[in-house]
Amino acid sequence: MARPEPQRGGVRAITSLQNERVKLIRSLEMRKVRRETGLFVAEGASVLVTAREAGWAPRMLVFLAGSAQAGVARELLTWAEAAGAECLEVSPAVLAKLAAKDNPQTMLGVFEQRWAAEPAAERLAQDALWLALEAIRDPGNLGTIIRTADAVAAAGVILVGTSCDPYSHEAARASMGSTFNVPLVRMSAE
Repeated sequence: MARPEPQRGGVRAITSLQNERVKLIRSLEMRKVRRETGLFVAEGASVLVTAREAGWAPRMLVFLAGSAQAGVARELLTWAEAAGAECLEVSPAVLAKLAAKDNPQTMLGVFEQRWAAEPAAERLAQDALWLALEAIRDPGNLGTIIRTADAVAAAGVILVGTSCDPYSHEAARASMGSTFNVPLVRMSAE
């Protein structure tokens, strides 16, 4: 089954759990789908503010009906619309289905994953700090390490070999937005 591509621009109200956009966002819980689409989900207004400040643009912005009338939520909606994102105003039931935790935030964004190129040897010598992680298995730990790398202004995080997905819901949530600030590199163990 081919996954629908996110449309660009406009605000649409969605109340059905059977909507194709709802199904697409839900499917991003699966690593295979994230790998195939190159998309991931980030939850919460503060995380979305971090994404905006880091120069990222969402493909989709999902928000609880009536929650984006003023303040930061309104600013984020304006940002997403200006970026050409598809903006979805959803019912509480739909948001609860899309959120990765029991106490859902009122906003979430769908973004394209970014993978940095392997750093050249001379760059490794010039940059202050790179973190290399081999075969890390726990996404919560990976997100925490990415957050720590951001806190110490590391040049990036290198994932060596088979590691858990830094764009999984768990890792993205544990990074608290640092995924948007820290370059991520994939390398083989050879």
